[in-house]
Amino acid sequence: MAMHECLSCGGTYDDGLARGASYFHVCPPESLVEAQLASGVVVTLPLAAFAGLSLVPDVATRDRLIDAGAPPDTLAVERARTERRRAGHRNENTLRREGPTGELRVLVREGAGRRLRPDLELVLER
Repeated sequence: MAMHECLSCGGTYDDGLARGASYFHVCPPESLVEAQLASGVVVTLPLAAFAGLSLVPDVATRDRLIDAGAPPDTLAVERARTERRRAGHRNENTLRREGPTGELRVLVREGAGRRLRPDLELVLER
């Protein structure tokens, strides 16, 4: 089975599912986190931007972790989390068919495209 990588979200997937069904990739939404940093500044950033930080639910938890020895600049207090459609997302569902016999599929949204990843192998859990 041929694996593909979505150039919009980085997801990897196979077009074919069990029993010959087709899979049409749609990029998942992006999570946005509003958090208060150690400096007191409140920022709203994609979840991935908080890599290397521990998000804690409240100030009391942050203070307890600092008292236990955690460096303050490694903690951020999460205030809210929302989702938004990813910029340049891909949606492989069919918008319409073109060509004399409808053989050409027009995608809902092309996004940044996809590329074949022959180096990846589909692993099925049993």
